[in-house]
Amino acid sequence: MSADRRAAYLEHPAHCARFAAKRGWKLARTTFSLAELAAGHRSPWFVRRHPRLRVCGLDHTAHFVWGRGRPAGILTQPYADAGLAARLTEAFAQRGVPLVATTPPEPSWWFPGWTVSVLFLPKPVSRRLSADEIDALDGEIRAAIEDANPGGQMGL
Repeated sequence: MSADRRAAYLEHPAHCARFAAKRGWKLARTTFSLAELAAGHRSPWFVRRHPRLRVCGLDHTAHFVWGRGRPAGILTQPYADAGLAARLTEAFAQRGVPLVATTPPEPSWWFPGWTVSVLFLPKPVSRRLSADEIDALDGEIRAAIEDANPGGQMGL
């Protein structure tokens, strides 16, 4: 492993902690899926059924929670172009997915110049979603990611 790559791995948790603190969040101890973020809660049933999809194909991720562990956001730093967040938000809207993808003011710290920061945030949902609804939502999220970046780094 190169010295640059080793430094990126070692600095990642500190960068994530600062990123979270600026927003009143905490760095999550465990991961959760984009579907669980959109639903506003974690689903043990979903995790048992889809353990390999928890990170949903994202790269260099960090998961953030509110004080009591409710999902707050997911940051990814993929090797992609700067327009990815806007395309993802548009694809989510077209498929009725209650998520937005934003480009945070902080640039990607994971190989700057090669990666971009994309922050996934939930839109409010009117009621608690069932496990079956979260499962269906996961399929729509996966399709929206493919719509926004066909065959790309974030493709599933």
